[in-house]
Amino acid sequence: MPREIRVAIAGIGNCASSLIQGTEFYRAAQKKTGLMNEKVGPYKVSDIRFVAAFDIDERKVGKDLSEAVYAEPNNTRKIVQVRPTGVKVQMAQPLDGISPIAGDKVRPSKTKPSNIAKVLEDTKTDVLVNLTPTGASKASDMYAQAALQAGRAFINATPAKIASN
Repeated sequence: MPREIRVAIAGIGNCASSLIQGTEFYRAAQKKTGLMNEKVGPYKVSDIRFVAAFDIDERKVGKDLSEAVYAEPNNTRKIVQVRPTGVKVQMAQPLDGISPIAGDKVRPSKTKPSNIAKVLEDTKTDVLVNLTPTGASKASDMYAQAALQAGRAFINATPAKIASN
């Protein structure tokens, strides 16, 4: 059984920032106060490794994940300084465009979109976590399809109706 869980994140917004900061915090914490379970099966928080990340905002694409989690328009409170990960945020397809809720807050990158399935395979991702914004249903579908194509697990943490489709 592998001793790490290799995770890719789709959408480096406030939820991703909280997840990544929380993972970093609990890796170092002596007391795991606030963490429901210190272990799930044989795995601990320290076994989670972020190996790929995707977004469409020019302030995040090309940056190390440790920088991108704090980039605007994110406004999650900083609880810990995330150490450099060596994971560069890659450009995804902006399939749904920019939602009216995000308005002018998101600045689409002009970088060529990545082949998501290939990145998942190349990074030996175990699970892709979809944290794209509400309303990004086409993007959510694309990430689910890429995970299926690459033979990877997929967690949809959005209201998009992936399972019913």
